[in-house]
Amino acid sequence: MYHPKNKLNGYVDTPQKLVHWNQVLKTVNPCDQRIRYDNDIWSKTFINDPDFHELIEKYPNSITRGDLKQLSMETQNDDKGDRKLFLATMIWGFGRNGYGPYRTYKMLTDVHAITVGFDEIRNNW
Repeated sequence: MYHPKNKLNGYVDTPQKLVHWNQVLKTVNPCDQRIRYDNDIWSKTFINDPDFHELIEKYPNSITRGDLKQLSMETQNDDKGDRKLFLATMIWGFGRNGYGPYRTYKMLTDVHAITVGFDEIRNNW
């Protein structure tokens, strides 16, 4: 590997911007990563979905990884909690992406899509 030499220490010093961003990243807590979503767009697809309505009451315009973690703990002993957690995760994952509600609905209703999704998880776990 090639290392450009520097007369002071034999190698090029780390750029100050990189040092700065390294310090900034050390303060980031992934559980606080807030993803905004447009509940009006999601509501059109999940208009009569009680799980969705419960989620938007609890997380009206945004959701964090920490929220997902908390929800997973709340729903782990609930037979129907998996669906709600999946829906919340898709909202977090797709965020403001306009095709998120359609794809999520498709995943929840299309047996083939569900099978392919689980196969992907199984094969990449």
